[in-house]
Amino acid sequence: MKTKLFFFALILFINNSNIFPFSGKGSGSETDPYQITNVIELQEISNNCSLNAYFKLMNDIDATETKSWNVGDHDLDSTTPKIPMGFWPITFSGYLDGDGHIIKNLYIRNLEAGLFDYISFGYVKKLGIENCDISGSTVSSFCLTFFDGKIEECYSTGKIYSFPLTSSSDVAGFCGFADLSGIIENCYSECSINSDSAKRDYNCASFLTGLQAWKCYTIGKVSSNKKVSAFGQGQAESSNCFWDIEKTGIPDSGGRSERGLPTSEMYKQSTYYDWDFDSVWCIDEGKDYPKLQVFNKCTGTDIKKSETPENLDVIAIPNLTNGQTQILFSLPSSQRISIQIVNSLGIIQQVLINEEKYPAGNHSFLFDVSNLPNGLYFYSFKADAVMITKKFVILK
Repeated sequence: MKTKLFFFALILFINNSNIFPFSGKGSGSETDPYQITNVIELQEISNNCSLNAYFKLMNDIDATETKSWNVGDHDLDSTTPKIPMGFWPITFSGYLDGDGHIIKNLYIRNLEAGLFDYISFGYVKKLGIENCDISGSTVSSFCLTFFDGKIEECYSTGKIYSFPLTSSSDVAGFCGFADLSGIIENCYSECSINSDSAKRDYNCASFLTGLQAWKCYTIGKVSSNKKVSAFGQGQAESSNCFWDIEKTGIPDSGGRSERGLPTSEMYKQSTYYDWDFDSVWCIDEGKDYPKLQVFNKCTGTDIKKSETPENLDVIAIPNLTNGQTQILFSLPSSQRISIQIVNSLGIIQQVLINEEKYPAGNHSFLFDVSNLPNGLYFYSFKADAVMITKKFVILK
């Protein structure tokens, strides 16, 4: 790890000299960001990556031409032929706003392969990667090593392959390693992963091999025979994250903060407690996984069940309790009601009301939580075509 940090600092120092000026529009300031309009300008990010540089994608980018870029020794093996190594991974420490745009058909063949090889003190948002074709020793679609900052509202699709070398490393569908100061939030990956782990010792994950992700999911199939997981090895710090056990081929053996679920459960909005389906996510209920609204992938049948009709309200009193709590709700019309208590891992603790018919008007329901341990909980209120999730805390 110290070696990686040293080389990151060295590369950052070189990049900050701005030897190769940006060829597009913009000055790199917050009010006048560098404007990325094509794959060449995207590649130039590494050359203009000072700590206070700002970048913005102005349109979708087709990176198909990267399949012929940078012919060279991609695997440090003189016995194998030189091939196009494609796009050169970006070392990044600035601010990149994808603005809901997508990089398509990105091609990389490199020892360390991914759109970003290092992100440190960086912020990337609202950027999609589709149909990527990326191979390397240490490899991910979006970012290899993420030390500090935030990645949010991003996704990736395509295929990842790991070279069968002898050194140990990380292979992941979205991010290879993220420390506790690097937050990945509201992201997902559909990248398939193929690795020959019999020839080396390494971690292979459908989404993340590192430490921290919030409100993310993965459905990427993993083909490997060693150290396979969805969200990393050991004590991951991911919260409110999910993976499809059928699509990924990774069972949920328990003992983790993330949850592995069958496809049918991944298609339900109620699975994703405390996710923002008003302004961030949408879902075609029963037919597809959640999608990010910023990329305009919501279909006409997507239902924002968290939208509350006029005159419908739900509240818990008290919100901080050591014993009994009362849920008050008001219905504008007669509806079937369900209320569940869910812990911070998404596990149902109590079913208070199950599809019972209630008339229009004001109602209350008193329930006992004295048998539950201290911590953060959610009460999930479901009426006709409406889902409302709110927090409460038990403190004894």
